[in-house]
Amino acid sequence: MIGAAFGIGFIIGPALGGIAAQISPNAPFFLVGILCLINAVLIWTSLPESLTQERRHLHGAPQPLTALPRHADGPVYFTVAASYLVCLAAFSIMTTVFSLFAQERFGMDEQHVGYVMAAIGFVGVIMQGGVMRKLLPAYGDIRLALSGMSILLVSFVLLPLDTGLYGLYAVSCLIAVGNSLVQPTLNGLASRCVTNAWQGRAMGLLQSSASLGRTVGPVLGGWLLGFDRGDAHYGRTPFWVAAALMAVTLAIASRLRDPQCPPEPGT
Repeated sequence: MIGAAFGIGFIIGPALGGIAAQISPNAPFFLVGILCLINAVLIWTSLPESLTQERRHLHGAPQPLTALPRHADGPVYFTVAASYLVCLAAFSIMTTVFSLFAQERFGMDEQHVGYVMAAIGFVGVIMQGGVMRKLLPAYGDIRLALSGMSILLVSFVLLPLDTGLYGLYAVSCLIAVGNSLVQPTLNGLASRCVTNAWQGRAMGLLQSSASLGRTVGPVLGGWLLGFDRGDAHYGRTPFWVAAALMAVTLAIASRLRDPQCPPEPGT
């Protein structure tokens, strides 16, 4: 359900951003600010507190993150975290470069790039809102994660090739399929690696690795794009480096196995 909601936002957001950009270059940023304010109000007024008043005052003994391996299937968890980091770095290269690539190679303005991103979001809704529920019981997290990584690798190789506008839409939707297979499954594997008491810290560390990937990817993508300026194959270098990073991700993820979570304390 959360994945479907995220996908719906990914459909509406680029479309609204593209329309706003036609009004003024500053309009999308004001729109984002308004949406953030609405989000804050809704959280304040409508989201119930997850911790009761009594539990808010309970404090367990502090434990550093270095203790995580004792409460988790360490090899699997850290393999997931490394895969997530490299995969997000590759994906962030694509998202950073995509708008410039579409403008240079296909003459798209902001609104039409928004339509492509909306198509990606639509596929993401279909995948995470329905298809994944049928695939997971049949194939499991690991096989789906590896399949998604393979799809992203192939998509990043195909994206800068001269496939025409319809090819751009097809490859973009393929990217959405690959991403929808990878992110939920890696998160699911990470959550099954750790005991209940360490779920929050483990998932927080996983998201930190993802944030590091999202930091490295755009910087690397912008630098690599400089090698293609004025080139008929504009965008090829960053996309193919992203494909190489996906190959690294596959090599790391090939070590994945079903996690064996340690027993809960007291059991």
